[in-house]
Amino acid sequence: MSKSEKARQVFKRTVIAAAAFLVCSGVQAQTSTYSFGTQISSQWQTTFQPSETFATLSVTTTDNMYYIFDLATTANFNALFGTPNATIHRLVFNTNNVDPITGSVRLASGSWGVDHIYYSPSNTELGGVTFDFMEGWGNASNSGGSLLQSNERVVWETSFASPTSFVAPPFALKVFGLGDSGSGHAWYVPASPVPEPETYAMLLAGLGMLGFAAHRRKRKQSAVA
Repeated sequence: MSKSEKARQVFKRTVIAAAAFLVCSGVQAQTSTYSFGTQISSQWQTTFQPSETFATLSVTTTDNMYYIFDLATTANFNALFGTPNATIHRLVFNTNNVDPITGSVRLASGSWGVDHIYYSPSNTELGGVTFDFMEGWGNASNSGGSLLQSNERVVWETSFASPTSFVAPPFALKVFGLGDSGSGHAWYVPASPVPEPETYAMLLAGLGMLGFAAHRRKRKQSAVA
């Protein structure tokens, strides 16, 4: 094979690999869904472990800098905790000491009474993990009001100055109003994220392109031999 032919082959492989990388790594929106239900700590070390997951968080990004978070509780949220007083108040994030751009946290939509997202950059020590920042929801007059209960939802946007990912455990939810007195609280983390179907499709497309390139290369090698 001549040097020019080798150069063309290298160029072709590079283009195909780059295309596969773009398909797999975020040119289109990628969404992962987290289901919460595993207790990791609580007030008074009391067990408030529900029998199944009680909330889901969908995390969507195109570039790992701009994120849309969509948190929804299940219809049986309060029944799982055995009290009408149970509420979700806040979500903390683990990003290896990376905080959002100041002023970039914005409410997109929320259940009745939720018209405000507040952001705190203070680290939160929890279960041996330092979570880097916290976001919560309520209303403009009371950041602790209008908390999420059964079958409620809040959607908000957050931006980072550079590509950012969430490390394990990526998120934790705090549930208030637990126990007989209604004054207990506990923290919960999700299971492993479940990619949405379109994310799988992008991955398969990228793998297919790499497989096609390998097949063409094998055929050419056989022809030369």
